[in-house]
Amino acid sequence: MWLLIKIIITVIAFVIRFFGKHFQRKSSFDREFEGVPYLVKEHRNKTNITATDIKIPFECGSVFKITKEGSLDRLFKTLGLAEEFQTGDEAFDQSYYLATDCSAFRAEVKLDQATRKLVKEQFLLGCDYIFCDGFTLTIRYKGSLPVPEINAAEAAIKLFRQISDLGRFKPQFISDRFQFKVLIIEGLIWSLAAYAFTGFFEFMWFPEDIHIYKSQIFQKGLVLGSFAAVFLLFLIFLFIRGSSRSHRILIESFFVLCFSLPLGGVNFASDLNTHLDKSETKVLQAKVTDRFFRVKRTRKGGTTTKYYLSVKFENPQPYDNFPSTLQISYDKYNQMAGAKEVELRIGKGYLDSPWIKKINRTDF
Repeated sequence: MWLLIKIIITVIAFVIRFFGKHFQRKSSFDREFEGVPYLVKEHRNKTNITATDIKIPFECGSVFKITKEGSLDRLFKTLGLAEEFQTGDEAFDQSYYLATDCSAFRAEVKLDQATRKLVKEQFLLGCDYIFCDGFTLTIRYKGSLPVPEINAAEAAIKLFRQISDLGRFKPQFISDRFQFKVLIIEGLIWSLAAYAFTGFFEFMWFPEDIHIYKSQIFQKGLVLGSFAAVFLLFLIFLFIRGSSRSHRILIESFFVLCFSLPLGGVNFASDLNTHLDKSETKVLQAKVTDRFFRVKRTRKGGTTTKYYLSVKFENPQPYDNFPSTLQISYDKYNQMAGAKEVELRIGKGYLDSPWIKKINRTDF
């Protein structure tokens, strides 16, 4: 059952990540300046305003982001992991990082000094970045607006009007080739993350498969997941290199894969070991010495419960360091009520790590 759940969650995660940005709910532009609608959106945590956006509807098919050029941008350009478009305005190119693969917007910034001047004015006002997803132009400020709203809106609308001729290019589902690659990569890495965390949750707290040597699967899985993360990062680099946006996707991929795939490797090793195991089943008889559960409080005030079955072999143990206490599912715990003897059906394991296929009562 858990394998089916993991597959469904993985597919759902990919679909949401791939199509989610296109079908996201449209903003309601409830304000207007000189005939141009706009929206002010505040982002908050529990106590403070963390960021403020000035948003203007702009269906142009151009995807771009402008930030102040930082040390990481320079590092990735030096390493050849990013290729930034240069406008030819040396002062502008050294101060700002233009992340786009849209030829129309590149031409706009390169050929029109007025556009570059208006971009500079946004940052002089204190903006954090300028971003367009092909549907909305967003001017992001850290925290609250550093200037009166009317001033920020006026500056944003001046820039919008300056580049408004880009509106002749109507947005499509995939407005540029790089964006299509980004959607594929994000869908892949986040679906893998969903598989990893769902599977690790199952492996640690709701074990459908009982591994005799859990530490073996854990170690093999960490190695498998780490190699997979490195290999996927290399493939992603080959897939997206040559763009001014490639290093930012690499950074996202690095953190998602490095945090999820080692855990996902544990789950994948568990699935491989059990679902591909075609070895002959070994049947062992054991006596039940105890059946119990443990309740543990979580940090948020909730509880988690784990269920256990203790067994003892009359003959010498069939495996070295065979655990006397096995973690079992809630359903199996109920089945073992009053049990005195059980039959353990053990498989060799595809990864040579023995696991218990079934635990059956034999004292009926």
